[in-house]
Amino acid sequence: MALMLVASVFIMSCSDSEDQQQTGAATDALKNLDAENQKNREGQTIPNIAPQVTVLTPATGSSVTASPVEISWTATDQNGDKLGVNVEYRVIGAATGQDVYKPIMPFTTPDPKKYSWDIASLAKGDYEVMVKVSDGSLSNVAFSRIKRE
Repeated sequence: MALMLVASVFIMSCSDSEDQQQTGAATDALKNLDAENQKNREGQTIPNIAPQVTVLTPATGSSVTASPVEISWTATDQNGDKLGVNVEYRVIGAATGQDVYKPIMPFTTPDPKKYSWDIASLAKGDYEVMVKVSDGSLSNVAFSRIKRE
């Protein structure tokens, strides 16, 4: 499992108007989450710290065959901020341009801690699942690599 700290806004590639609406909704949700958390942190003496996230299932290196696959994670925030999350995947070893992350679960707040992923249409191969957790201004990601049998 790899953890990487990033400060970013969740932006998904858009190919049609529905994707653009979802991206706009995610951006708005992040702004609202950030504003609410900033207000709640006003009396704190520590700076904003990025949330921490760990993927619990599926475990890295596991093989999956049956659909749906439960994706679960833990997420904590030292500032006590409310968190939002989205989950994406990519094909490992895909040709350049095809290795982009694709949404599994759109940005959701509050953080639900699990999601059932329908993998029935996925081809056999290696995949990476990425869970992104954000407090609205700072984000963190965790990964799990799996094999679709």
